Amino acid sequence: STQSTGHRQGRMGDEFQASHGAGSPDPATDEDGPISDDEPEEQPRVVLSYRTQSAAGATKGEELMAAIKQRLEQQGIQTYSGLDAPPGGNWRYYWCESCDGCTVMVPLLSPAYYASKACIDELRYAAMTNRMIIPIQAEPFENEPPECSKMLQNCVRIPPVGYFADDFEINIQSLAFAVRRSLHSIKKTSRGKGDCGACNCRSDCATGCGIM
Repeated sequence: STQSTGHRQGRMGDEFQASHGAGSPDPATDEDGPISDDEPEEQPRVVLSYRTQSAAGATKGEELMAAIKQRLEQQGIQTYSGLDAPPGGNWRYYWCESCDGCTVMVPLLSPAYYASKACIDELRYAAMTNRMIIPIQAEPFENEPPECSKMLQNCVRIPPVGYFADDFEINIQSLAFAVRRSLHSIKKTSRGKGDCGACNCRSDCATGCGIM
């Protein structure tokens, strides 16, 4: 059921954070200012792409995904993963349908991810449908498939050096900021210049992104 799936995701997220530490650092900032703590009126929609297994264990990839998913939703960012598919349903159909309506696709890159045809298909689908892709460096890998390198060549990976679990708190804040910034960019492009001199959006920007 949806309730049991949510409980499972929350439990895995809590377990992952317990093993990697969980605090309340200051919001990530850049030259445009801090991420807003306000609840956005229009939530960014993120689709996560991951492989259940990892080099660390049979379910470690899914546990990392669940921890990321939980923390993004705690910050008001709506997410979707394969765990949200109805029991017995065609998970790929629901994933692609969600990807069609999302703003950002977040793949959790690892050797296991690149070894999965289904994962590569998801990455390819996101690229072909012009989704914003924000890759997560989940685990070390040496030989990235050339097709994937080409699809990700203009993407900003998180973290740019090292791996996501090395500093989970800093990296989750960086991911949340990047997601909000992506939505903000789309809104600004579609809206055009407004009355905010700093970012060309309206001063009452509906995204609640905090980039002012």
